[in-house]
Amino acid sequence: MKKLIAITILLAISFFALTFAYSMYQNINAKKMENLSENVFKNIQLEILDATGEKHDSVLRFIKNFFIMMNFDVVYAGKVPDTIKYTYVVDRRDSTMTEAKIVARLIDVSKVYYSMDEDSVVNVSVILGKDYKRIVSKVEEKYGFGR
Repeated sequence: MKKLIAITILLAISFFALTFAYSMYQNINAKKMENLSENVFKNIQLEILDATGEKHDSVLRFIKNFFIMMNFDVVYAGKVPDTIKYTYVVDRRDSTMTEAKIVARLIDVSKVYYSMDEDSVVNVSVILGKDYKRIVSKVEEKYGFGR
């Protein structure tokens, strides 16, 4: 009986310790995201192009509002006549694609490219494809950002 009580107490303490550790981890991640938002994201000029093929613009508005909420400088957001299968991110200024990789990581996109455009007023372009439902789902799940 004493062993059962000791095990129960040990399990309870372990549970509370893990809960506390997870809470601390979440707080640290929130602080990192806040720091990035204030110091990095606001310096990235972004364009969002909707090539989903959807007639409505709710996906475009959702993604645009997400990036605005994350403190990005969204210079342009609009629909394009083309339809593409997969979303991708293009860095317009830096061949190391540092900013494009940051943007891609936020929305869980693996396709990142570099295409220099000296005339562009944006640093990064996000071209939304038919896989937008997965991206919207990830943004809602990962950041709690909903429609």
